[in-house]
Amino acid sequence: MSDWIELNEGNGLFHSDPKKQRAQLKADGRTLNGSLSIADDGALEFTTDRRRSNPVDFEAHWNGPKPAKISITTGLPVFSNENSLKVGFLTAAYGLWFKNFGYSFVLQSSLDIVRQQILNPDTELMYWNYLIEVPTREIANPCIGLMRFRTDYFPIALIYDHLVVFPSPKLPHPSSTSPMQMSKKVMSFSDQIASRYQHRCVGPAVLICDGQEIVNPDLIQNATIPPQYSWVDRWD
Repeated sequence: MSDWIELNEGNGLFHSDPKKQRAQLKADGRTLNGSLSIADDGALEFTTDRRRSNPVDFEAHWNGPKPAKISITTGLPVFSNENSLKVGFLTAAYGLWFKNFGYSFVLQSSLDIVRQQILNPDTELMYWNYLIEVPTREIANPCIGLMRFRTDYFPIALIYDHLVVFPSPKLPHPSSTSPMQMSKKVMSFSDQIASRYQHRCVGPAVLICDGQEIVNPDLIQNATIPPQYSWVDRWD
């Protein structure tokens, strides 16, 4: 996920770190590894890497006759496995909710499928579309929030230009609906509120919006301290 963001942030074709590139030059049966970059004049430049190339091919290429034909190939592994990229966003969003809301969020049986998906990034276990691309970066920094699909509410996280939708205690995923029937709200944790949730909550915390449970730590059984309830009202 970080590699994907780096490529988009830099508005470039290649990673700025040559070690992350998969570029090869082939000429006269010889193969040299290196990296690609865009020169100041817009030209495409290939820089050979002696340490990552066969020393015999490297010396023959630079000290022998110049080849009449050269081919250069490259690849972007970050785009080769779309499911792993999606799970990267899911993992970051899961950690973001834990950072802000504490153990009350992760101790929910409704998130079992999320944890299974994180542990198995190469297998599509969450078959519904939990990752939504937004047209532009609406939020400068990653944050958490809520999203309403018609009359159903779900926890979300906004990371870069993607929105991650989690299951709720009520429903495993939203039903299909039109964008006109969807809206989102970013949640702000001030210092006074954060102290209740960020790993320091004295009891299970339940979050409710319009009468629907958004967070309900049902894996905490027989809690000695009654749950703390928080309500999100005045949805705009």
